[in-house]
Amino acid sequence: MTKTVEELKPNYAPAYAALYPKLAEIFQTNGYALAVHGSMGRDFDLVAIPWAGEVSDPAAIVDIITTRFALWKIGDPTPKPHGRVCYTLVIGHGECALDLSFMPKGQERWFSGRVMCVKCSHRWISVAPVTGDEQPNGLECPACHEMAGHPTKETE
Repeated sequence: MTKTVEELKPNYAPAYAALYPKLAEIFQTNGYALAVHGSMGRDFDLVAIPWAGEVSDPAAIVDIITTRFALWKIGDPTPKPHGRVCYTLVIGHGECALDLSFMPKGQERWFSGRVMCVKCSHRWISVAPVTGDEQPNGLECPACHEMAGHPTKETE
């Protein structure tokens, strides 16, 4: 059923939409993809998803946002299902708010880059899990199947 003019209530969706590009830029710079979740009718639900190999700490990103925008953090971060943590930020006198959830960082780190087999000199692009700051060594060569692939510094 269509609402009448008297039934329509203004909301903050246009203000939230205007904030999104600059917020997304901050998140991208800090290793996250930023997704909108919900209708934006009452509040602005955002989900930050770790995307790059290295991501900034959520608290540091919240500090960047509250420094660059007229937003204030309300309360402490709240744990949510599946390891998410949620920060609530308010605009103005608290009538509109951002609920900002961060998905947890993955336990694995990944290498993605050019590799060369030291046995047969075959070259390929590999994606492989790594531990710490080390690069993977001994990757299986798709040509000779030896465990002799090592990352190279070459570019295209």
